[in-house]
Amino acid sequence: MIMLARKWRPKVFDEIVGQDPIVQTIKNAILYNKVSQAYLFAGPRGSGKTTLARLLAKAMNCQTGITVNPCNKCSSCLEIASSNSIDVLEIDGASNRGINEVRELRELVQYLPNRDRFKIIIIDEVHMLTIEAFNALLKILEEPPQHVIFIFATTELSKVPHTITSRCQQFEFRRLNSQEIKERLLYIIEQENITISSSALSMILRISSGSLRDALSILDQLVSYSQNNITSDSIIKLFGFLHTDHKFQLAQFIIDSDIKNTLSLIQDFFEKGYSPRTIYYDMCSHFRNLLITITCPNQSNLLDLDEHEYQLLIQQAKKTDTITILRILNTLLDSDFYMKNTEQPAIYLEMLLAKTSQYKKLKNLEDTIKELSNQKIENKIPNLQKNESLFPELNKSIENKSKTNIPIVDPFAEKKSLSSTKNDYTSPTSITEYPTKTSDNINETLYSALINKKPIFNTILSNPQQISIKNNILTISIPKNLELLANQIQSSDNKNVILSTAKDILGKQVTLSFNFDLHTQIQQLPSDKTFNPSVNISQQLPANKDDIDPIIKKAAEIFKGSIIIKHPKKPK
Repeated sequence: MIMLARKWRPKVFDEIVGQDPIVQTIKNAILYNKVSQAYLFAGPRGSGKTTLARLLAKAMNCQTGITVNPCNKCSSCLEIASSNSIDVLEIDGASNRGINEVRELRELVQYLPNRDRFKIIIIDEVHMLTIEAFNALLKILEEPPQHVIFIFATTELSKVPHTITSRCQQFEFRRLNSQEIKERLLYIIEQENITISSSALSMILRISSGSLRDALSILDQLVSYSQNNITSDSIIKLFGFLHTDHKFQLAQFIIDSDIKNTLSLIQDFFEKGYSPRTIYYDMCSHFRNLLITITCPNQSNLLDLDEHEYQLLIQQAKKTDTITILRILNTLLDSDFYMKNTEQPAIYLEMLLAKTSQYKKLKNLEDTIKELSNQKIENKIPNLQKNESLFPELNKSIENKSKTNIPIVDPFAEKKSLSSTKNDYTSPTSITEYPTKTSDNINETLYSALINKKPIFNTILSNPQQISIKNNILTISIPKNLELLANQIQSSDNKNVILSTAKDILGKQVTLSFNFDLHTQIQQLPSDKTFNPSVNISQQLPANKDDIDPIIKKAAEIFKGSIIIKHPKKPK
């Protein structure tokens, strides 16, 4: 009995499936006498490379003449179809890969054909030749005899040297899609009087992975197993795949984070004889289908499934979300290498599916951030009694400070000051009313207006004497100890605010200048006012080491440092 793949091998160009542009190019070359002396066919297995090479050989050597429709009846066509032609040599590159075989080939092609018009050399899996063998082919490929046509076929084009590909007409065959394979299978099934269910046909399409030859080989096995009545159960039993109900059950346990039932079901599959790798690949395929169902609703054409299984997928998709499926599928695919190479596939599969079954419990990062941002900090602080404190050591140090008459800094004073500044902030688009301009209050007016404009002005400007206007030049003096803030106040935005405010008050445009005055100091506010960070730090230190804060002493002890007390210089 002849295998279906051989019995139904295309006999004319029009029967080749899914390679229309390539077929049309070859037919036109034959019609217009433009046939090249070297071709390179590259593509996945079962896409029609060797078949097209044989059809080209038939077309060039058919006894009815060079034609795009070989007769398939003459001795030349029949011998080519059965691989028995003396003028058409089919060579396996994997077993004839050395330089000696190529030397013999070079000698052979020098002789004229025994009977046909052309001597045609077909080398399958040409990428298996050695580098020396490829080099030996270069000269004969570049200047072959007029009666010789080379046809190379390969599944790995990247392994063929560029010196070879540049001497050939190169055609890349594409992988067949499911619809093309399905149409061809249905035609053959009808001619062979085979009965097959739609679910079984869908499973064959998935297993074949774009190879028509693989699909026909699977069909051959199923015909022998089920006697021309093929169902999905036949494929599951013959090839060891998971039953549809089992796949959905296991996937649902994983989605529901039910690790107990997940591991129990896997153990049940092992006892029934299912391979761990088969379960793994079935789960990869299932979660991929689930992802497509969620993200591309109502597009069943993207899945090689029958209608019943597709409806089950839709129902399961409603019980999960895209993020969870992506996490599961990403983890499964990342484990492909280890699943193939581990010596304990059963244990590895249990660990892997147990891990994926916990993903539903994980929170999305965006949702977590949103939840935290909506919570008020006050709700997280525990309720304290009137005399209780979160920082008892800090309270003790404050009490010690009060005994030494050191001014106590209110930790919330700065916050209050900023709050009041924020409340007093005037929008640039609003209209501000200024006092009448006189020589006595011009600086005070401009000073008051600026410190109410932005908080940074309130920090740098401590008194109106820092502002002076002379010869249409507005000069702002900045203390040397605030030099770090100078870059901020000199930004274009702040300059524009100062100039626009001065223009509103003075009624004219002025030039802005900054002066870093070493003698200018910001006045220290009383202890009951807002804490000012610009006050010389030496004014806030105790008079001697006995009065130093215990916390500072502890810090010095931990970091092995020393405490230096700097006293302010007495005015002369």
